[in-house]
Parts: sequence; structure tokens; C-alpha cells
Amino acid sequence: MNTKHRSQSGMNLVLETDGWSQVQASWRFYNNEEVTIPSLNDPIIEEVVEQSNKRAGNYTLVAYDWSHLDYKKHTKKQELVTKNKKGNAKQIGYDLQGSLAMDEKGNPLGALAQNLATSEKIYSTYDSNIDTNLTHLEELVQRTKYIRENYKFEKELVDIIDREGDSVALMREYEANGWCYLIRAKSNHKVYLPDEDREVKQGDLAKELTLGSYLKTIKYKVDKRCKR
Repeated sequence: MNTKHRSQSGMNLVLETDGWSQVQASWRFYNNEEVTIPSLNDPIIEEVVEQSNKRAGNYTLVAYDWSHLDYKKHTKKQELVTKNKKGNAKQIGYDLQGSLAMDEKGNPLGALAQNLATSEKIYSTYDSNIDTNLTHLEELVQRTKYIRENYKFEKELVDIIDREGDSVALMREYEANGWCYLIRAKSNHKVYLPDEDREVKQGDLAKELTLGSYLKTIKYKVDKRCKR
């Protein structure tokens, strides 16, 4: 990565024009009120949907995750989100929420939706007016519904959600809508079954279900050289 002008960041210029003129053209383009984040994302969505419909198989996987972008040392950054952590530590930065589409073998197709949450606004590729008071899971339901209703996928979508989605309320929302999903859950979390008036651990409840047959246990270990 290198630049040709101090006000321009990114890769080498593609066009045979002066660097400063491209910076000015970019500024005019991105500051045009008619140019919205969703409109910039439309060509990406078209490509993802087209590739999904071309691939073999019956399903398209959509992985959802949330990432913290740390900017606690960047005092000039604006609209930073501050969250309290354990002890006296603080988490300062932005909240990035992504939705990655893959074919059923796990090959990536592209990003279906991305949100950058700040203290003042959520900059999104699918909705310019997301309520900042929504929780992660409330916004997730809104996002998955939008994707299913507005993108012309021919295959069944299967949402894959990390442990943050380990919520009975979220699972019931998915069930009510008839959406397919896979959530990484803790086996020792308890759920209440109102029809049977009992509490049961999720691991024990999984053993009672007869939705399919056991295939195998997948074992993995974390490389100690990795920080995460």
C-alpha cells in the first residue's frame, strides 16, 4: 500500500491522471447526497446472489458476527462507542457487524450486509435508519428478515450465529418465522419448557431431540501462538 499524494490513502492510482484530481473527484462523489451506502453495496449484492444461485446444492450459508474495532488510542476519532468491561477497563471504538454469504461447502461468496455502529448512528449497507437502541440480536432479526425479503435467493438460507446468539428468545423468533439456523450454544445453559413446566440444560435437551442422527464429534484445539 502506498500513496501519490498526502491526502490520498490506498493503493496506486489505476487511472493515468493526477492524484489530487482523483481525490477531489472522490470527495465530490462520496459527498453527493444521492450516493448512499446501500446504493454503493447494490452491485456486491447482485454478484453474491447470482453466484449463490449458480452454485450446486440446496442451501446458502450466512455467517453473522460482531467485532470491536479498537480506537482507544485515537483521540481525534469521533462518535466512539465506550463500553465498560470487567474491572475498571473500558472498550472504546466502533462496533462492526457483518453477514458473510457462503455456499453450502463453506466457500465465501461475499458480504450481504455490514453495519458500523457508532455512538451517534449506525452506518449500514441495507438500512440508513437503524435504531441505535436496538440490541445486537434485535437488529439481527431485522437484518435477516430484510435479506430474505429483498434479495432474490433461490436456495434456502441457513443463518450461522456465534455464541452471542445463544438466546431462547432469538431461537423462538427464528422458529416463528420458519427460518433455518445454526447457533453455537453452551450446553449448561438452562431453558424453560412451558408446556412441560420444567427447566432443562440445553445439552440434556439436545439428547432428547429426535430431529436427526448423530454423525461425529468434532474436536479442535487453539494454536497457542494465536492471540485469539
